[in-house]
Amino acid sequence: MNGLFKDVSPVQAYELLKSGVRYLDVRTVEEFLGGHAPKALNIPVKLKTETGMAPNVRFQAEVSELVPNKAETIVVGCKSGARSVAAIQLLSQEGYSDLQNLVGGWDAWSANPNLPVEK
Repeated sequence: MNGLFKDVSPVQAYELLKSGVRYLDVRTVEEFLGGHAPKALNIPVKLKTETGMAPNVRFQAEVSELVPNKAETIVVGCKSGARSVAAIQLLSQEGYSDLQNLVGGWDAWSANPNLPVEK
């Protein structure tokens, strides 16, 4: 654990989700539509553009609209882990205080046959 977040495995994340914790999937919409955790919120931290990936300038505002309680526990995940850490840094700057990073991201979650996948 560092000062901004706690790392959680896919199995730990699933246990948190079963207890009512929200899962924030920060992958692109296209990636999300290919499969995601049950009841996940999809707010991309980066958006596809003609020239590559660009920051989603509305990311913090969109999260604030859907998760106004900044003390709420949120599991944050992406494809493999890099974008989720970037998202956690942005959310920490906005005052979110209980952020859990999904180690290995969607790649790790989807590799476990015991974890549910929605499409």
